[in-house]
Amino acid sequence: MMAKITRRTIMKSIPTYGLAAVVPATAAAMDSPDRQLLALGVEFEARWSAERAVYEAEKGQDTHESDERCNAAARQTREVVELMTGHTAKTLAGYRLLARAYVWCRGENPDQPMAVSLDGPYDTTDKAIRSNLINSLLGHI
Repeated sequence: MMAKITRRTIMKSIPTYGLAAVVPATAAAMDSPDRQLLALGVEFEARWSAERAVYEAEKGQDTHESDERCNAAARQTREVVELMTGHTAKTLAGYRLLARAYVWCRGENPDQPMAVSLDGPYDTTDKAIRSNLINSLLGHI
């Protein structure tokens, strides 16, 4: 029997360490040239955490309903990511946030470095540099 997914169970499962690692303290962010972007970042991190909780709860379920729950959670995160595309980062915190949004778009694990490879037929130097840049911004190198 599948556990019932409620807002309360999702919120209980959201880790508290993710936001502090990416988004500076609220007072500092208020003075930042990226304050609007960083405000979206707080919402992005909360939604992405909730999305990961839904995916974890639905793991092993192979039903249309399960797919719909996962897709609905991803749509919530995508709404904020789409708003973030209208902002240009001006600070390191802003660049790190955009790097995390890129990782979300790729469906990657935010806690693991992106693969850097030149072994495959479609692996090119620009892809390796992009992965290296993202990993550097997120502290994975």
